[in-house]
Amino acid sequence: MANEISVSVSLKSSKINVSMNVGTSFQTDMTGVHKQSVNQLIGFNAHEPIELVTDLGTPGFIHLKNLDPTNFILIGVDVSAAFTKMIHLDPGQATVFQIANVPLFAQADTADCLLQVDILEV
Repeated sequence: MANEISVSVSLKSSKINVSMNVGTSFQTDMTGVHKQSVNQLIGFNAHEPIELVTDLGTPGFIHLKNLDPTNFILIGVDVSAAFTKMIHLDPGQATVFQIANVPLFAQADTADCLLQVDILEV
């Protein structure tokens, strides 16, 4: 079989002279058979790894959603013990992207937050 994974993304805006409507969708193969769907409690004192289950051979696409109603979560990487922030998720916001073979880290703002983590193996 082919094209078992489908991804769709859109970005729309309309405000006075600032208008945007872009989107893309694509399909790709899923050679693996594993997935992960967990809610991980992310602390606010320091960045911590986003946990991947051990059966995932090659993590492929990841969906991250901030389940907290009040605080934001930062997603990034650890570079020489320093947290390099790459993604900011406000309450209720989500993102989807393909993972490189680099550990991801997260840190909550002000209070611990639940982060929904969904990963498909490729």
